[in-house]
Parts: sequence; C-alpha cells; structure tokens
Amino acid sequence: MDVIVNSTNPKLNLDKGFVSSLISKEGGQELKDEVKKNYKSGIGYGKIAATSGEKIGCREIFHGALYKGGGSQKLSIKVFEKFLQAICYNFISSILMNS
Repeated sequence: MDVIVNSTNPKLNLDKGFVSSLISKEGGQELKDEVKKNYKSGIGYGKIAATSGEKIGCREIFHGALYKGGGSQKLSIKVFEKFLQAICYNFISSILMNS
C-alpha cells in the first residue's frame, strides 16, 4: 500500500478520533515524535502533514485537517477541495521522488 489518508484535527493530536487513534497506536511513539518534530504548530484546515507509514505497512500517511465547525457549507467544501488537492500533489511528488 502506498498511502493511508487520515482526517484529523489541525493540532495533529493523533489520539483523538477513531482512525487517528488506530494509526497512532500502530505507528507508536516514533510516529508521534515525527509529527511533533515536523509540524510543531500543527497544520491549517485543508492542509496535510505527511509522515512515514513504514511501521504500519505503507509508504506514507497523509494526515489532513478538515473543517467540521458550524457555519458555511461552502467553506467546508472549499477546505475539502484543498485537502484533496494537497493529497494529489503530495502523492504524485512522492511517486516521482521514489522513481
């Protein structure tokens, strides 16, 4: 498997949320340390944090912050579109670097 995509919070607290906590458990302290080292301030909505997925059987894990707040549905859609674009860009970049 090349990539796992995980929606999480902007602070990248991988202990919150069902899928995030499973990824965190399998990735262990190494994964948490990588997130803290590379994304000290977290990420913005629609952005992704790319981490190694080696310990859980994939090349990379893309952790993305989606907007779940109340308010505009248009804002949620825009954030989701940015999230998908970031995934595509990072996935293609990853493939090209490993070719």
